[in-house]
Amino acid sequence: TKLGASLEYQGPRFGLQLSTDAQTYAGLNTVNKAITIQGQTYQANTQVSSTIKATNTNFDWTIRFLTWPQFWVGVDLGARITTLKLDASGVNAFSGVNASADYKATLPIPQLGPSLGFTAFDDRLVGRGMLHMLAFKGATYTHLGADLRYFPLDWLGIRVFMDSERFRVPKGSIKDDLDITLDRTGTGLGVVFRF
Repeated sequence: TKLGASLEYQGPRFGLQLSTDAQTYAGLNTVNKAITIQGQTYQANTQVSSTIKATNTNFDWTIRFLTWPQFWVGVDLGARITTLKLDASGVNAFSGVNASADYKATLPIPQLGPSLGFTAFDDRLVGRGMLHMLAFKGATYTHLGADLRYFPLDWLGIRVFMDSERFRVPKGSIKDDLDITLDRTGTGLGVVFRF
């Protein structure tokens, strides 16, 4: 995972967030059935080495419809735009044939779901949680997040966060030949400047 950045406005009735982050994944596996990437077919028993870089850009608008002095409940509306870049190469175990392919795609995913937050100790401790869900033609997407911030100074704080995504596109749901399963979970630390 590379460094990410976020710019936020958190007001009494709504919040806005714009953020970006990136991850790189690497894998090596023998495929048990033929797969095709950008016209290049990898037959069964091909050992495939792959690298995937995912760059995410997020925009969330949080509308706080229930508010109390130290707690709020709201709904998030927004979008998560993920750009995937895949590089794959492989050698068939039986024929010895080399194959390589690359693929780039941009996936815009609406972000819609409940969120809640709290503040404590004279706004020194601030927390937020959210759950975004989407279902379309048999494909499902779930995004769960939690964020806890502590401000030892009024303008400077530290942040601990957790982010988990689950993306399921069964064969025949969106496209006949598309079959995707993605689970991503991450935790992290950050520095927060507040003004």
